[in-house]
Amino acid sequence: MVIIFGEPQNYGTPTTQSLSFYDCSDYCYEMDGCLAVYSANVSALECLMFQAGQISTVKELSSGGKVAMKMNNSDATCPSNSDGNSDTVCNLL
Repeated sequence: MVIIFGEPQNYGTPTTQSLSFYDCSDYCYEMDGCLAVYSANVSALECLMFQAGQISTVKELSSGGKVAMKMNNSDATCPSNSDGNSDTVCNLL
């Protein structure tokens, strides 16, 4: 999972989970159909969980809410900055 400060921009109806952001990220990582999670407040016990096809755009922020996304890269490493982490370099699963 790649974690950034950000918020989803274009998305369908996510599933709300009563988990911390990091527990939600771990849970999503283990689920085959889960693609990403978002929390506006990482201290709260609530996150939004997105299945494949439910989210298409994430806006990167400098602080605030966080998004965790599954990435697929055949090189097993992703670039060190967000500029290189696009769906053409590290594909969203």
